[in-house]
Amino acid sequence: MNQPVGVLAALESHAQSRGERDAFLFLGRGEEVTERLSWPMLAREVDQIARGLAAEGLAGCTLALVFPPGLGFIAAFLACLRVSAVAVPMLRPVMADQRERLALLMADAQPDAMIVAGEEDAGAPWAAARTIALPRLLRAAHALPPMPPPEAPAFVQYTSGSTRSPRGIVLTHGNIAANLAMIRQRFGLDAGGIGVSWLPHHHDMGLIGAILEPVLLGALAVLMPPMAFLQRPLRWLRAIARHGATTAGGPSFGYGLLTRRVSEADLRALDLSAWTVAFCGAEPIRQRVLQDFAARFAPAGFRPSAFLPCYGLAEATLLVTGRDAGSGLRLVGRAGDAGASRVALGRPAPGCDLLLADEAGAHAPDEGREGEICVAGPHVSPGFWCGETRAVLPHPGGFEAVGKHFLRTGDLGAVLEGELVVLDRLKDVVAIHGRKLHATDIEGTLLEAALDEEVLAAAAFGVIGAGNEERLVVLCETGNRDLEAAAAVIPALSALVAERHGVVPHLALLRHGALPRTSSGKVRRQAAKAAWAEGLLATREAAPLHPQPAMADRTGP
Repeated sequence: MNQPVGVLAALESHAQSRGERDAFLFLGRGEEVTERLSWPMLAREVDQIARGLAAEGLAGCTLALVFPPGLGFIAAFLACLRVSAVAVPMLRPVMADQRERLALLMADAQPDAMIVAGEEDAGAPWAAARTIALPRLLRAAHALPPMPPPEAPAFVQYTSGSTRSPRGIVLTHGNIAANLAMIRQRFGLDAGGIGVSWLPHHHDMGLIGAILEPVLLGALAVLMPPMAFLQRPLRWLRAIARHGATTAGGPSFGYGLLTRRVSEADLRALDLSAWTVAFCGAEPIRQRVLQDFAARFAPAGFRPSAFLPCYGLAEATLLVTGRDAGSGLRLVGRAGDAGASRVALGRPAPGCDLLLADEAGAHAPDEGREGEICVAGPHVSPGFWCGETRAVLPHPGGFEAVGKHFLRTGDLGAVLEGELVVLDRLKDVVAIHGRKLHATDIEGTLLEAALDEEVLAAAAFGVIGAGNEERLVVLCETGNRDLEAAAAVIPALSALVAERHGVVPHLALLRHGALPRTSSGKVRRQAAKAAWAEGLLATREAAPLHPQPAMADRTGP
């Protein structure tokens, strides 16, 4: 089987064949273009930075890339790939918790140097002992080493999970090339497309899907800072309309923000008719959120067939399964399922193998049978990074089957009507009186409830209360800033959960934005559980519930 084309070879080809056409545009405040790079300009910058890295003796080293959103990160990242350096993208810290996160990642990765955008950051309190500003690299010159082989580590992707024990996932040049080819085929992408993205550069969906995929294709990518979208979501839709974007997407919550916060006047000024691939992933996909979005923006030319629900994870570079482009949203279900219908996430991408594992062992994904999702293929990471030894350590729990090595994802899933559905994270399955409940189902029931007080986000988990009693706790964010007034809806929400799932929950309300989230906006259940147990969240509850200290031991299957 031929090796798929890598991003470095693709960049070199586009620089020679696409004239001065734009490769990337950056909207610094989410509206006007503040930076741009043509294909030849990008190739020259990558070459210059790569030669500067070689001159600094950093070829083949491990390099932390700590950049603000912008095009400088893209050139620096590609230059690291060119000189076989292992890039470690990290968020440039602004707030105290981000500085703490950066320190933890630096301690785990133990990079040889940190690369930053400018001299000001090189002198920042959070900078490493050896920190080099990008302008210095652009002034140096040195011979370049040979191109890296496919099996060489390309970068380390830190996931957005626990800050206490970060784990960096190693992805090779071959992993990247294989998954980019899978995305191109499943999404039906080509060089004529245009992407618009607000996703973080340092996370898998933003880096692989919104930056490296356009480099492979030779397609135009329009980027903006995540904060520009979160502050005013309309900016993303305006950019999609203004630039005629064909591909754009993100987590489910982003579509929900747009439905709630775009006015009728703003809606009338939008033209979304060119948008043909609206991918959605990275968190549980709520059918009501996507259906409401489609109905809301139909007058602007948005077509429901553009929706492309998908499933993936950083350990598989990005994509594992996805629906075919143009097929839209599909709901599947099974008799007696408390979660009712679920959003189908499609079939495995070409070249990806999928098994489900349960107590009886790994098996082919039989219709309706649950199990841990296990993935194999050329896009699957070889392991995680050990900064102390510079070694790649195998992912725990991997196994051999049908002549291939499979990765355990930690996600519980099933195949319904021929397509994958994700039921829950294994660690988030809630055990109540011997029954196993899926946190995602409980949260979905509340998020899609048609009540006076809308639930905007939720986190469900199990605890042990007084008298060793197993209890289900659900934290719900509401848009009503008056929690006392909003509390009138607690009995109705509790009754809805009891009716659908057979358990009366302990339900608490919070103001919108109070639940712990990742930098890309996903709710962190386990962090929410810990914060609630420690009394760190301002909630309105019908009555107090005092969990025992060992409560964490009772979450999971």
